[in-house]
Amino acid sequence: MMQKAQIFQQENVFFVTGELIFSTVMHMWKTSLPLLNKANELHFDLSKVNSCNSAGVALILEWMTYAKKNNKSIEFHNIPSQLMSIVAVSGLQSILNPVLT
Repeated sequence: MMQKAQIFQQENVFFVTGELIFSTVMHMWKTSLPLLNKANELHFDLSKVNSCNSAGVALILEWMTYAKKNNKSIEFHNIPSQLMSIVAVSGLQSILNPVLT
């Protein structure tokens, strides 16, 4: 059963939950923008992401692009192993490792 992806902010951290897959990331992107616009620093916690595919990696890259364009620092914490495997296979470590903790 697919679990809808959601984002919510608690203090200065954006918590991402559910599945970051092709059918959920566009909604996640649109939902996240109003929250990101209000923040000076972008700290994401992905510990509640229970499934992801390459669409999740694409979303992270979009958030990084947004942060760069808007002069905001960005970090991702508690990265699921599934997502890290996709990053490794796709050769994106050099781009993503500085922001993945």
